[in-house]
Formats: sequence, C-alpha cells, structure tokens
Amino acid sequence: MARWRVGAVRLHRWMGLTVGIPFAVAAATGAVLVYETQIDEAVYGPAAPEATAGRLPVDEALTTATDAHPGATVTEIVWPPARDGVNVYYVELREGPYIFDEYVDAGSGERVFWRQPHRYLRMMMTLHANLALGSVGVRVVQISTIIALPLLLFGLWVWWPRGGRWRNGFRVEWRRGSYRLNWDLHKVVGIVAFPMLLILTLTGVLIVDPSVSNTAGNVLQGPPATFAVESSPPAGGDATPLPLEDVAQTAAEHTGGRIVRLLPGSAPSDPVDVQ
Repeated sequence: MARWRVGAVRLHRWMGLTVGIPFAVAAATGAVLVYETQIDEAVYGPAAPEATAGRLPVDEALTTATDAHPGATVTEIVWPPARDGVNVYYVELREGPYIFDEYVDAGSGERVFWRQPHRYLRMMMTLHANLALGSVGVRVVQISTIIALPLLLFGLWVWWPRGGRWRNGFRVEWRRGSYRLNWDLHKVVGIVAFPMLLILTLTGVLIVDPSVSNTAGNVLQGPPATFAVESSPPAGGDATPLPLEDVAQTAAEHTGGRIVRLLPGSAPSDPVDVQ
C-alpha cells in the first residue's frame, strides 16, 4: 500500500475512534427521536385536536397556556396551524426540569390538548444535544461534528479505486478471513452511505456552530437586513411591554414574511425573536 494511503488510513482510523462514541450516542438517540410522535401517541393516545376558524391574538392563547401552568416560563410559541394543519397555537412552557406542551384553539382561545414529554424522551433529547454533559457536552458535540468532515473525506480518499477499477470499490471478499471481510464491508457500506453522511455532517456543522451557519447564510443569501428602532419610554415611569401580537405584526410588516414562531425572552423587557 502506498505511503500516502497508509497515512490516510491511519488518520481515518484515529478520527473515527475519536468521534466514535459521540456519534454512536447521537445515532442511537436520533433513531429514537425520529419516532417521537409515535412514542407520544403510545403514551398519551392519539392527538387530533379540533379547532374553530379565525385567529385570536397570540396573547390570549398565551394567557390560556400560562393559567394552566402557574410559575412556568414560556419558551416557544408556534403560530397556527401548529399541528397537522389544525388551527391551534402551540405553546411550550418550562418549569424547572419539566416541559409542558399546550395546544390552544386559535379561534376560541380554549385549551384543546396538552402533553408533558415522557422522561425517557427528555433523556434522549439531552443525550442527543449534549451527551448529558451540559456545556462540556455541547463542545464535545461541536468538535466531533467538525472532525467528521475530514473523516469522511479521508475515507473517500482511501476507498477511491486505483487505476479506475471501480468494481473493486464495491467488491466484498467473503472467504478471505474476518479482517478482510470487515474491511470490505466497511468500505462498501461507507461509500454507499457517503452522500447521506456528508449531508448530515454538513448540516450538523451548520447547526452546532452558529458562526459557520451565519457565514453560510451571508454567502448564499446576502447579509441580513437590519433597521434601527428608537425606544422612547414614557417619562416618570417604566415602559409597558407591547403585546406579543403587536411585536409579531411589526416584525412581519418589516420583513414581508409569514410569522412561524415566537421565542420570548425570560423577562417581559427582553427582546422577542420572531421567526
């Protein structure tokens, strides 16, 4: 084997061993989370909320959800239709380690469905996001995802058939011992899965590293539009926060887009992320 191939094999091997455990955890938990809806329905029963026509201001839906969970903090509000095309608001609330999902009829403001994600699903989400290691786990996931890109490219380099003999790249020697069989299976499965693994890795890098995501967005779509807003609180008193409905409509008017979700701040005076 040529010297450069030996070096590529070693790099591919050690990179694989480095990110193997984080990737195994991410793959196993991701496979479970793909069926989150089915698991929820198995625990809580099928959810098919019915809703009336029309759309009340989001603040009324928020009041309905927060009245059901006093002391909880709202972390996300999804604009209708928030579930399977049904005219409902989705409100996510957190209280300590607990998460509550509320679905509120956008036409009447009534609470139509709620659930608390199963503790095993929450554990899977935590493992998938940060290996249950908090900020350290987030950094491990970021580094592992970035290492995965050269890992794939070195794997492609090692697989590339010499002399244009492409059939050799997909050949499995079944009777030449366990080591050769393992090598051939790894080679063939790896190259067949390469396109999907490359897509997962590239999108994973964009997700785990906001700076890369922002740079890619600027290159593909241009820099984000910005506008200045002057705030003038009333003299002699504190400013009263605007209703979320007004905030959302203001953002929609400036961007010309459709409202998808709101991410409120932890305090009433914090900025609201409108998407």
